[in-house]
Amino acid sequence: MSSPVLARPHLRRPFLTSFLTLACAAAAFPSLGCGGRQPKSRTVVDMPPLKVVADPSGELGANYDAAALFDRGVALAEDAKYRAALRQFDRLLEEFPQDPLRPPTYYNAGWCYLQLSQWDKAETRFKQLVDHHPGTGHARDAQFQRMRVLGELGRWQEVLTLADSLEKLPDVDPDERLEALCRYANAHLQMAIQQLATHQLGAQENQQPKSPESQTAEGASPQEESLQKPALDLAQLAAHRAVSYARTRSDEDPITNNFYLGMAHFVLAESLRMRSEAIEIPEAALATQRATLETRAALLLKAQRAYFDAMGSKHPHWAAASGYQIGSMYDGFWTMVMESPIPEPQEPIESEELLELYRREYRLGLARILKPLLDHAVRYWELTEAMVARTGVENRWSQRLGEDLATLRERVALLEQTLAESDKDREDGNI
Repeated sequence: MSSPVLARPHLRRPFLTSFLTLACAAAAFPSLGCGGRQPKSRTVVDMPPLKVVADPSGELGANYDAAALFDRGVALAEDAKYRAALRQFDRLLEEFPQDPLRPPTYYNAGWCYLQLSQWDKAETRFKQLVDHHPGTGHARDAQFQRMRVLGELGRWQEVLTLADSLEKLPDVDPDERLEALCRYANAHLQMAIQQLATHQLGAQENQQPKSPESQTAEGASPQEESLQKPALDLAQLAAHRAVSYARTRSDEDPITNNFYLGMAHFVLAESLRMRSEAIEIPEAALATQRATLETRAALLLKAQRAYFDAMGSKHPHWAAASGYQIGSMYDGFWTMVMESPIPEPQEPIESEELLELYRREYRLGLARILKPLLDHAVRYWELTEAMVARTGVENRWSQRLGEDLATLRERVALLEQTLAESDKDREDGNI
């Protein structure tokens, strides 16, 4: 699973501390700027000398100043003309090195790069704001944006460090603290995914089958435990902390941003799903396999409850993601069981032909018992598809949904045909 695209849903306009910059801010629109928290008081500062220069492009008239560039950039960004807006912001930063509009300009330039998915350039502008204007509200909001950008760049250790420091700030509001807690948990989850992918690649290269004795009580080898459990434990604990924080807010201090409320539950669900899927079915007696399956199924149900909680946040992004993952989880459980080692028959079978018949009937018997899992997967994906159509949400889960649902329906139809043919053979006495 790759990292989900997690936009900061409500970007806030800057607080600009001077008569000139306050006038500029009046032209800004809510999606741009790096404020969001209205300060308790406004401060008037001495203005630097006003610099007015000629505009060779003619876009801004015969002469222009920093305020004109800022206003022009904001207007262009409002029309989603991000590259044109960036040209205005870049000119302001280059031509007006002392202007008080520089902090929100850094932020708005970073935000435009973010909309263009140019993560490196967005990180550069947000980092410049933090370095050149530390301790300001602009820099603080840039740090929150950096958490998202660093995640897009896969720099998860930096996300952990930054999220931890922002969560501990004394004056963050509940939504901001929850955002930091969620980013922190998601960073641990992504690092666990990377560890798992590295281990699987190494296992494929080694191609060394594990003996039953190498399996732990939960079905994973000691090597897998050492690779997966610490990272998954940290992700699960961090997600639990985010969920607990959201649930314990009072009416006077509530969570108002349901995006991160949904994210908290989703990250928890993902950590539980990964833990379930890390458990392998051993090549062992039926009783041992059953115990392992029950352990994995229990974790699957916990993950499902967490996905339901993510849906309960009523944010379309996480509703689509959770609905898709629930269906995928049932489909994956079905596949895992059907591909697990077949236990030896209770009574020895010497004939190879009869042994092959036993194996075939064992698989068909499992298919009859477990077919409701596929039916559940289809149902959840159909409900999710209807929700996506209703809300218009677009993310990587909604984009995969249609094709995967069509493929799953074909598999169910083929399975039903196979089971019907098997039943007919039984009725005709061919088995």
